[in-house]
Amino acid sequence: VAVLGCTCSAFAGYMLEETLNISLAADASRMKRGTTASLQRSVWLASAAMLMTAYAFSALTSALPLFYVPMYHWGPRELGMVATGFGFSMAFYNIMVTKPIIKLFGAARASMFASILMGMAVLACSMVPSAAIHVIFMLSEFAIGWVLQL
Repeated sequence: VAVLGCTCSAFAGYMLEETLNISLAADASRMKRGTTASLQRSVWLASAAMLMTAYAFSALTSALPLFYVPMYHWGPRELGMVATGFGFSMAFYNIMVTKPIIKLFGAARASMFASILMGMAVLACSMVPSAAIHVIFMLSEFAIGWVLQL
């Protein structure tokens, strides 16, 4: 589900970018005529993809305690430290990273980049044998991806 959600989100970001490029001119002509525009199909697809990505995120964070104990012999204390670090890193990325990336690449490409980062993090998260590398994946790739998706 996580990989499917991230893949769909990347595809929807591409479609959204293409639709926005085409529909801006169409919206300008509709405004001159006084008609209202309905949402494009790609907007609905992007929304569904974001829902799947949000589900993947919540499923991963709910499953973390289940594989922390057997893989790393971690308990509630370590889980709390990782979750706190994740929250602080998201705040930092929101302040320092999100706006420059969106300004540089545009919203749709930033969303595709975020989806790829999240997909890599979700795939690697449960397969990394090292606890330190796992935390780096969580605090960098997954946090940046989630912040850009918001």
